Amino acid sequence: AELSTLQRQAQQIEELLITDSDTDGLDSEERAPARDIALTDTERKCLELMAEGYAPVRLARALGLSGTDLNVLEAKIIGKFNASNRFQAVAKAVLLGVIRA
Repeated sequence: AELSTLQRQAQQIEELLITDSDTDGLDSEERAPARDIALTDTERKCLELMAEGYAPVRLARALGLSGTDLNVLEAKIIGKFNASNRFQAVAKAVLLGVIRA
């Protein structure tokens, strides 16, 4: 079941990347370099766990956060990467070299 979930998430990320690269209209020089995206240790750990496929409940437990606090943290991460959702934020973080897949 976990493998199926990860494969589905990987497919969704790939689709988002294709859509994002087709519609963003930015040259590579206009994209924010990884060094300009300042992440706290908690945000970085959250991104890494999201990349591993952690579901929100498991992610909140691993980070010691409430569901509400996790939602706020994810919203900050998504905003920092100018992403539409958590999958796109993870994909952008990986592509920028902020985290490893």
